[in-house]
Amino acid sequence: MSIAFIDWGGTNFRCVVEGEKSLSFVKPSHNIDIILELESLFKSFPNITKVGISFAGQVQNNIILSAPNIKAKELDLNAHFKNKKIFVQNDLKCAALAEAKYYNEPNIAVLYVGTGLGSAYIEDSKLISGCANIAGEIGHVPYRANGSICGCGKDNCLELTASGSGLAKMAKMSGIEFCKLEELKKTENGSKILREFEDGVGHGASLIITMLNPKLLVLGGGIIKSNEWLLESIQSSITKNAFSKSTSLCEIKISQLEDGSLEGAKLIIE
Repeated sequence: MSIAFIDWGGTNFRCVVEGEKSLSFVKPSHNIDIILELESLFKSFPNITKVGISFAGQVQNNIILSAPNIKAKELDLNAHFKNKKIFVQNDLKCAALAEAKYYNEPNIAVLYVGTGLGSAYIEDSKLISGCANIAGEIGHVPYRANGSICGCGKDNCLELTASGSGLAKMAKMSGIEFCKLEELKKTENGSKILREFEDGVGHGASLIITMLNPKLLVLGGGIIKSNEWLLESIQSSITKNAFSKSTSLCEIKISQLEDGSLEGAKLIIE
């Protein structure tokens, strides 16, 4: 028998198969058809019995509901693949499970900055889910309008400022092209966009620490992992803006996992 675990993010679709045969691949998430992907996977690996999927969007009871940055409609994969057991969970909740296991910390929050901006929280070793498993959508708290529209339809989401997709939109509106964050420092307009981005991420981190009082806050996601120098400005923002008592009790670290969401996708099927 084999198991598969998948990280279906806003930019990349990652899949790993473990068991009698092994497989690992990454492809762009753009226009992924999850039914066709799983049909192909099960054809190549008929002995797969369980699949864990980390999904960058809203999930409840293993059913995909929606996603701001992925073209996906409401979908019950278990109804389609009745001879398999498919577990689906929000990507940040998967990441929180993986980070909690890695750090052996029962009171932890994660803030990942990638295509989108997301967070999740674990208290006393239990995920904080909310009534519809939507707790943690920090990217969609009101922040400030900057002339662009979020994938959720609003014009003032924090994600519009503090995420990869937000950076791309701000840069496009200013006529700036860049491949690396540090390239934004070359121009006045680019530097302003970078400052707004750093302020936004720091604001999100400060909200988490003030509202949830975690013992550990783990910063991750592709943008953080490839720009660890951001930690200094995030910590500075936290010191300035977060509730001081909560700040004094919270340790802040950058994720050491290669892909926390993918690691968490494996955990939800154990």
